[in-house]
Amino acid sequence: MDESLNELAGLPLYMSVSKELSRLNDRWQASILFRMVLCRLMYGTGARDYAMFGLDGKPLSRIGGYKNKTQTTAYFSRVNPIAERWRTRDKICFSRICLDNGIKTPAIRLVLTHGDPAQAQGFPVRRSFSDVLEYFRNEEDLSLILKPSADSRGSGLRFLRIRNGHGFDMQGRPIDVAEWEADIATYLNRQCYIVQDFLAPDPTMASLGGGRALGTLRILTSQSNGKFGIHFALARIPCGNNIQDSFIGGKSENLIAWVDQQSGVLGPAFGRRKDPDSWSLEQFSHNPETGNPIEGVVVPNWQEIRQLLQRAAKVFEALPVLGWDVGLTTQGAYIIETNCDADIVGAQITSQFGAFDLLPKLH
Repeated sequence: MDESLNELAGLPLYMSVSKELSRLNDRWQASILFRMVLCRLMYGTGARDYAMFGLDGKPLSRIGGYKNKTQTTAYFSRVNPIAERWRTRDKICFSRICLDNGIKTPAIRLVLTHGDPAQAQGFPVRRSFSDVLEYFRNEEDLSLILKPSADSRGSGLRFLRIRNGHGFDMQGRPIDVAEWEADIATYLNRQCYIVQDFLAPDPTMASLGGGRALGTLRILTSQSNGKFGIHFALARIPCGNNIQDSFIGGKSENLIAWVDQQSGVLGPAFGRRKDPDSWSLEQFSHNPETGNPIEGVVVPNWQEIRQLLQRAAKVFEALPVLGWDVGLTTQGAYIIETNCDADIVGAQITSQFGAFDLLPKLH
């Protein structure tokens, strides 16, 4: 109780959120503020989560089931053994396991490391970004993705197009080699960097967002006692000039949409557009930038994706509950990575169900 009251000392945040919800829902601010404080004391639900999950107006009995990333960590700590998490925590290890077991994942072309070359798991090793440019200098036109081997949320992710020895970004602008070298070197002080072929998005999925970057499907599966299950799926839609699809509560300006587990049909998208500093999310049937439809679009090859995940979950069955990031490309479905402590905030937003209803109950 003391911890809850300490957070409530930040009353200006609660006042700001309740004022916004009062305007949006045409209700008295005082009643909304009282309800937000009550939910904080009863369930630990903060003001930001109250607005982002759209909890105003929902029965109090349901609000306790909504959880943020920090609050679901205990669940994943219980179901996924710590000793087995190395299989997914490092992208190099994950890629090696997938490739050795015939699971479709983007191949690693190079590993950049300042450390022991053995960390590269047999993939070619280079020491700097300049070495990458030299390695591919004879390529006439090649698109690559560079990313840290252990960071999440798209941190450090870079798109690189090489044409006749010169580097360009996703907008076709020449890159500043010195800037890239320095930025990547900061990551190499603590982890490896991997270089993979850029996989062009499937046209249907590309039309949902900005059209350039590869968005992924976040799909939560379980593998327990020989039984495989899919518990939720959502599409993460990169918009504008973003090269990654992280949602970050809508502040990235990307969108997310629910995917029906059986049919692959998309629900409405959620995101922030009118005011990026707002606390609440907006709902869209069409992309607000392009006008292209989102709600009702069918994810191509949905049954193929389900089968791919069933095979992959069996390979990683030492970790019973995993959140997979699947990229649907012009070459079919690829597993980009998986998460043993998956962020399910987006699933709660798009499904309008709380974590308690979405997470599998394993014994």
